[in-house]
Amino acid sequence: MIRVAHQGSTLWWESLVDGPGVRLVLFLAGCKHACPGCHNAWLCNPQAGESMRESDIVSELLRSYSSGWHDGITISGGDPFYQSIELATLLQLVRKAIPSVNIWVYTGYLYEDLLPHPAFRYIDMLVDGPYIAARSDEGQTYRGSGNQRLIPLRTASSSPRVASTSLHASLSNSNIQLRMLPAHSLQPNCDR
Repeated sequence: MIRVAHQGSTLWWESLVDGPGVRLVLFLAGCKHACPGCHNAWLCNPQAGESMRESDIVSELLRSYSSGWHDGITISGGDPFYQSIELATLLQLVRKAIPSVNIWVYTGYLYEDLLPHPAFRYIDMLVDGPYIAARSDEGQTYRGSGNQRLIPLRTASSSPRVASTSLHASLSNSNIQLRMLPAHSLQPNCDR
């Protein structure tokens, strides 16, 4: 069972901003990040929404999803990795039901802090990092704040992608911070 948010009979929401094209979005409950300015703050409560069987969620997806109209699905929240085992189960069932579906998942955790995770084998694009309100207007696409990264986890051949890294340095309050980042997170073509 996984906790999901919905209103009335709507479980999967159509969106043009949670990944490329027209997508169906599922919002999961629970988040520990407490990001100031979060647009889904009510979903931080792990008791928000209701518990559903993963198979029932996939059945509803199959009733709602049209491959001729929808370009993929997105899992958001809260933080989907708050219910990480259930998330992996849900994504496995989704991938089995619609093998070619493009799957994006948003998380406030960093990719490196989640490694290794069984859900990664089903995710095409991971959007990672906490929402930082002060960085919300940096021209980023598909991300709430400029610190968040687009990390492709699967290639067109459906095999996991091993990301190369680059060194990223930043200066803040006379402190130098060095981080290893996937090289693609620094490339402008990630923000279509």
